[in-house]
Amino acid sequence: MKRKSSLIVLPIAFALLVSGSPRDVVAAVSPPAAKVQPPAPPAKTASPAPSAKALPSPPSSPVTQKQPPAADYHYNPAGKPDPFLPFVDKELALKKKVEKAAAVTSIFPLQRVSVEQFNLVGIAGDAKRRLAIVEAKGKFYPIAVGTIIGLNKGRVVEIRNDRVVVSEVSPGKGRKVNNITMRLHKGEDEGTP
Repeated sequence: MKRKSSLIVLPIAFALLVSGSPRDVVAAVSPPAAKVQPPAPPAKTASPAPSAKALPSPPSSPVTQKQPPAADYHYNPAGKPDPFLPFVDKELALKKKVEKAAAVTSIFPLQRVSVEQFNLVGIAGDAKRRLAIVEAKGKFYPIAVGTIIGLNKGRVVEIRNDRVVVSEVSPGKGRKVNNITMRLHKGEDEGTP
């Protein structure tokens, strides 16, 4: 490939050195163009004499010819969407995202059912540290103070000898705090030792 390009470049460089003008180099290197004969003028026929009714020809120069001013165009947006508004409404997208997040159930089993559906089965521990055992859907779960429980993300605030108090914020605009108490139901054979 290098050999072919050098064969082309050498004659051009030589012609440039000898002639001194790039125009002469192009003429020397390029193949001779075939001479084209101009077309023969059409044969003259007898034409009628120009009549007085003939219109004068317009001037051929576009600069001298004045055009009438174009009518002003006004955009009418009636019935058309605003081209500058985004395709996706941010508030609507955020609202759908929040609804979708609320619809997703928690991966934690204590947050899959409401607090009212839990049954308090037992309480263990001393005054410093207590654990409670709750049952829902046939399964038992230990809870301590601070554990999140229920659909509305209630938090265990207190565990006493006979009850557990859960504080949860009600959904909606009011954001009211509800304290729900789960009581331990003692059977006939149960009691204090």
